[in-house]
Amino acid sequence: MEVGEIAEKKIATNDKAPERVIKESTTEIIAGAAVFYNPVQEFNRDLSISVLNVYLKRLIREREAAAHKNDQIPNESNANDKKPYTAGVKYDDGLRILEALFATGLRSIRYAKEVAGVRKIVANDLSKVAVDFIHVKMLHNGVEHLIVPSEGYAMTRMYLSTSYEKRFDVIDLDPYGCLNRFLDDAIQSLTSGGLLLVTATDMALLAGNTPEACYAKCSSVPLRMKCCHEMGLRILLHCIETHANRYGKYIEPLLSISADVYVRVFVCVHRSQAKCKYSMSKQSMIFQCTGCDTYTLQPMGIVKSKISDKGNAEVKCGIYAATIGLQRENCEDQSNISLGGDDVSSHISLQSAQKGSETSATTSCYETAHDTTGASAPRKVSHYTQSDSSEESHELEKV
Repeated sequence: MEVGEIAEKKIATNDKAPERVIKESTTEIIAGAAVFYNPVQEFNRDLSISVLNVYLKRLIREREAAAHKNDQIPNESNANDKKPYTAGVKYDDGLRILEALFATGLRSIRYAKEVAGVRKIVANDLSKVAVDFIHVKMLHNGVEHLIVPSEGYAMTRMYLSTSYEKRFDVIDLDPYGCLNRFLDDAIQSLTSGGLLLVTATDMALLAGNTPEACYAKCSSVPLRMKCCHEMGLRILLHCIETHANRYGKYIEPLLSISADVYVRVFVCVHRSQAKCKYSMSKQSMIFQCTGCDTYTLQPMGIVKSKISDKGNAEVKCGIYAATIGLQRENCEDQSNISLGGDDVSSHISLQSAQKGSETSATTSCYETAHDTTGASAPRKVSHYTQSDSSEESHELEKV
């Protein structure tokens, strides 16, 4: 009996709920009511596919630079004859992707059909029904050669992939609720320079509704500010950075967004004990006036550089002198100040983007963009990128 027939037989006995056909882009699946599908996350999936395709181009350039460094006389004819990667085709030197919580499996199937240069996609879920379903969906969409279903706990699956030969190039985390319990495993099972995609839907926690719960889970205290969504995003980056530092790694934010009721960040995780020491200078406490909402940042540390007696450049990290210095000329309440943080205060610049249009204006305040797809309610889509001048950022602006 074929795998598809076995899966269909199990589904017939395990899932009596009515089925529905879901179609996104070039992918079509049948989802039972027992498997959760969120149509709001379609924009999230579209953006993730664009980021992965841009990340592959960046990875190719890094590999070529490393090969050029090791080889004094590169073979230019072989480089020119090399064909570009194609979506839907398996490559031995391609990306190893893990979707730790796949639910319907729609994201994994879309990755297989729309992301170029894939070696293998491991689709993991704890639900036996979901794992049985994905066999049929893989065969229906013709991607069974790229996707490997896995049943079990996401944390266990990642812990079993911490050895060098089993690590992933890309890990996608989109859990229900707080994700801090998955970060240790994800950081350890990523290759150096690997891409971590993280979605946080607990915006009430990150935006300051329950600061005590946010401190317990993310080691940060959010403040109820006009830019609370940006602060929640930076708290998420701080949480990922601190988890990475425990294993001699640090993060490089590529793209971060606040959209609808969630935040989504795309970060590269690099290995370097020396650069981990710079993390303290990236974090800040925030002091906010309770009367006029004026705020200032207090860095946790500073980086000092000097030339030694031998002419070598030396870099040391020091503690920043505590000076609040809030300028509140028009504020009636000059006594009360709220303290929040710590969170990431550097590495990312704020970029406002309108879905369906292109922009490259970098701003220093929190802005929103309205949905141009005809929805009645305005949609908040704020983009935070590391640099709006890089080639990756320009390609992502086309989304």
